[in-house]
Amino acid sequence: MNVFSRSRPLLGLGLHPSPSNSFCISINRALIISKPTQTLRCLHTGATPSPSQSIRRPPQKTYKNYSTESQQSKPLPPAPSETKLPIPAPATPETQVATSPSDEYNPPSTTRPPPLKLPVRKADDSTPGHLFRTARSYFTFYKTGLKAIWSNRQFAQPIQERLRQAERNDPDSKRKDPAGFHHGTRAEFQLIRRNMHDLRRVPIFVVLLCVFGEFLPLIMFGLKTRIVPALPYTVRLPSQAEAHRTKVFERQQMVQKRWEIFPTDQMPQEFWFRYSAEFHGLTPAWIPYRMLPGWSMEGFAQPYLKYLLQDDLLLGQKGVAALNEEELIMATVERGLWDPSADVKELRSRLAGQVKHSLAASTADF
Repeated sequence: MNVFSRSRPLLGLGLHPSPSNSFCISINRALIISKPTQTLRCLHTGATPSPSQSIRRPPQKTYKNYSTESQQSKPLPPAPSETKLPIPAPATPETQVATSPSDEYNPPSTTRPPPLKLPVRKADDSTPGHLFRTARSYFTFYKTGLKAIWSNRQFAQPIQERLRQAERNDPDSKRKDPAGFHHGTRAEFQLIRRNMHDLRRVPIFVVLLCVFGEFLPLIMFGLKTRIVPALPYTVRLPSQAEAHRTKVFERQQMVQKRWEIFPTDQMPQEFWFRYSAEFHGLTPAWIPYRMLPGWSMEGFAQPYLKYLLQDDLLLGQKGVAALNEEELIMATVERGLWDPSADVKELRSRLAGQVKHSLAASTADF
């Protein structure tokens, strides 16, 4: 029972405000105030007070129920009309992930960094005030990125449960789909993968944010691209993302020059795994490539190559044209097709050729 539904005790006596209780309290106060000595003696000995000591009972008050009269005199309001407003259906993670044909291939925008809005310094702005507003903008950017990770987790959980249930109902789905991702779209696949990537990196970023606070952007600028692989996707600054893409492109160019004596279509499998691990930067940065054995290269390269195959098959023939510009850049960087001098049309053409090759290879193997 709700404790707030009971009326408050009166004067700390455990009594509630009613006419009878008010009368009892008034009698006790009259006894104590009028004849304190005689009243206490009578109460102690149990004797009956004399007529001169008797106490007149005050007239009992009558209370009117004004609420009842007002309710009876007040006319009832007219009945509401039968017209009902349409109630929109609640948004679910599935409807937020895929609401149009293009969203079947593009994951939600919360899987990418939010826009960074820096204040423009005016002529009359002071330096401390401008720096404070800039630091607050960066802090808002990081806070929005952390909230996006939690939102993606809420979106991904029902999708993962639906996919697990679909796989239990169709045990032969793994044999039918060589990519390994069944009963889902490319948007759902990327949402789950990026959210798992970000959740593993949240503790490191939270520690950095708590230690440095508003000075975290300065730390990011000092570390540049060295800290980018340890950051979630949603908290990477635009300058960091651009510098990271350039660094990846330069590394891929160096690896191609080193392996240009071996044609990629005629390369042995052991060499192919080593080349793929170096090309995509899959090995630890503090260990030289030549110190790692061949079997370890296969362990680094094979899961990533399988992921690229899954993404190509989920894109299919229609997915490349449906990708937005941000997703197109991310897809071409992951496959080593991105070039700083290439425009969007050229990148889309390169990705379409890669997807077509993967579809043909998977059909031949199946």
